[in-house]
Amino acid sequence: MDVPPRYAAKAPPGSSTSTGDGALPSYTFPTKFVIGRVQTDGLLVTIPQVKGHLAMLNAFAELKDDVNAWPDNIPNMPFNSKKRWAWFVNMAVERFDRWVRALKSIDDSIPIEDVLPPIDVLMVWHSYMLNPRWYAEDGQRLGPILQHLHSIGRKLAASL
Repeated sequence: MDVPPRYAAKAPPGSSTSTGDGALPSYTFPTKFVIGRVQTDGLLVTIPQVKGHLAMLNAFAELKDDVNAWPDNIPNMPFNSKKRWAWFVNMAVERFDRWVRALKSIDDSIPIEDVLPPIDVLMVWHSYMLNPRWYAEDGQRLGPILQHLHSIGRKLAASL
């Protein structure tokens, strides 16, 4: 079985990502989309939001690289990089739980940078939102606890 080529975050020296003539093909991006039986009133996401999301995903990848590069003398940390990452993520899940339970109502005048959690907690939150059914069910079941999380999420999305 052929394995896919390894992904490199940075292009190798001397490589080019241009299409040759440097001009992109002409394209008119649609402004409305049909999802099921409903037509959207506009774009679901903006280019700045996509760029912000990609930057966040890059920060998560850099975090994983950093964790795997830690020295081996940290107490209770596994030596194996896969186990080390799982160990770190489990700690991040615990930190996310504590952060959510400590959330209070936020003042809209507070900058998003002062409200966001550390990057490991943000990564767990992002993963949690990737399962919208669990996220919605927990939102209904835990109500007030997650209400503040939703308002911070809206503030974060608006800031991208």
